[in-house]
Amino acid sequence: MRPWEKRGYAPVISGVANSNAKITISQNGYVLSSQVVPAGAYQLKNIAPVSNGNITVTVEESDGTKTVRYYPVATLSSLLRTDEINYNIAIGEKETVGKRENSLFFLGAFDYGLTNVTVHAAGILHNNYKSAALGMSKDFGRFGAMSFTANTAVSVFQKQTPTAPEVRQSGISYSLQYANSLTDNTNLQLLAYRYTGKDYVDFNEFNSNALYHRSNRKERYETILSQSF
Repeated sequence: MRPWEKRGYAPVISGVANSNAKITISQNGYVLSSQVVPAGAYQLKNIAPVSNGNITVTVEESDGTKTVRYYPVATLSSLLRTDEINYNIAIGEKETVGKRENSLFFLGAFDYGLTNVTVHAAGILHNNYKSAALGMSKDFGRFGAMSFTANTAVSVFQKQTPTAPEVRQSGISYSLQYANSLTDNTNLQLLAYRYTGKDYVDFNEFNSNALYHRSNRKERYETILSQSF
């Protein structure tokens, strides 16, 4: 199990210490990390999870000199720390209107954290349904955090009579999310947009025994603001 202090996103804090120095990292009055580093370049990775807003980094040198720097940070739930890996694998039988189909499905997802960037990949395999997704999440500092994901799916609907042809359709869907700190007390937690193209079918809506699934293009917007006092 991942330790609590490594759950959630936190950026890599780097710099150069002129001597043995104590580095304290805080946000909104809470200390996230405090440690002593030797003279020279340093990189701090194991700090507690952060929220939207500025991080304060205080460097206290051995002679008592203090340097304070501010790092603007924005985060989304899809962001991972540098070199962190998340993966998910599942095998099961799809249930349609309370009944299980006789074919298995396989689901796989993989996320990898780079410096201020996380890449995402996922896929679903089923006898009559296949989908793939690619995405990326990026921390832009004071400009906020953004994620983009593109999905494509191919659905095959069973013959309704022995002589009828199978119905095959494919479509695309993509989503965009943005988060930022507007002021010290106001966060734009989530600005989400999703586009679903014609003939795109989510796996949870897919029923291979249906004649077909015809849907029009859909667009959805969502905004969440939070205010702290």
